[in-house]
Amino acid sequence: MVLKKAMRHNAGGGVSHVKVEEPEPYDGTRNAKTLGNFLWDMEQYLECLGLPEEETKVKMATQFLMKDAKMWWQRRMDQIANGSADDITSWEDMKKDF
Repeated sequence: MVLKKAMRHNAGGGVSHVKVEEPEPYDGTRNAKTLGNFLWDMEQYLECLGLPEEETKVKMATQFLMKDAKMWWQRRMDQIANGSADDITSWEDMKKDF
């Protein structure tokens, strides 16, 4: 909450000097707690970055995928490219796909 208040306070201008901790990468582990923590941490990270475009949030989140999760994303992109799956255009869409 303190970070959110500091960021809102600084929203009017100036450069923020708040260091935002990057989330731990997600490796595709099929564990509700691990996935839940990744989604929560990523949500907080994206909010702190203040990214306005939903597609940019998706692109940023994919940079934190590794191993099985990265392979899943690569397959998903192939499916989207060949028309066998709907495009993921928002962070909410991506969370649902997990």
